[in-house]
Amino acid sequence: LCVALPGPPTPKVTDWTKSTVDLEWIPPLIDGGSKVTGYFVEYIEEAKEAEIEKQKAAEADKVVVVKQKKVKKIIFDEDGNEISESEEEEEVVVIKDGWEKAKDKEIRGTKFVVSGLKELGRYKFRVRAVNAAGVGEPGHVAEVIECKDRTIAPEVDLDASVKEKIVVHAGGTIRLLAYVSGKPAPEITWNRDDQPLPTEAKVETTSISSALVIKNCRRHHQGIYTLSAKNEG
Repeated sequence: LCVALPGPPTPKVTDWTKSTVDLEWIPPLIDGGSKVTGYFVEYIEEAKEAEIEKQKAAEADKVVVVKQKKVKKIIFDEDGNEISESEEEEEVVVIKDGWEKAKDKEIRGTKFVVSGLKELGRYKFRVRAVNAAGVGEPGHVAEVIECKDRTIAPEVDLDASVKEKIVVHAGGTIRLLAYVSGKPAPEITWNRDDQPLPTEAKVETTSISSALVIKNCRRHHQGIYTLSAKNEG
């Protein structure tokens, strides 16, 4: 049975922060005739790759081979007398292509979070499949990812209990609940009739919601209450 290396997986980035990147990938279409046992995720900082290219690497995926100078080796006997002189063979030093493994051991499954990245660093990512024949060619993420907290514009979703007109009798409690999302966490502002809230109003905020509460409400509390959410997005 002839076993070949597996083909490249198809990776993509699903999320990121200032120090991490989430990756998922589709297994290779060609497994080389042997079951894929795991994967290696690799990354390189764009600036580092540019540095390597300046060193005239033929391709980003090729290694650069540098030969050291020959070194003379003098051998002495037990009495300290020189008995021979020889030249050591040239030592070949292999400089890697700059790509680093996100994890030394094979990754099981088709998801991985790369951590420990530099804030505002720009990174490229690739994934290699492994089978009985060895490590296959890499599949590359198409885009370069800049490590920074992801920005998502705010979204506000009113709770079903407050989507229609609310009628509260005198002495009752007004409770207006809305679910708010966004990255970074939005700044939330409540108003009544485009004016600041009455002093009796209290705002209760969690990581996913904001509620406006007025206890023992009176006629002067009536009006149109609005919520606005704003962030850098």
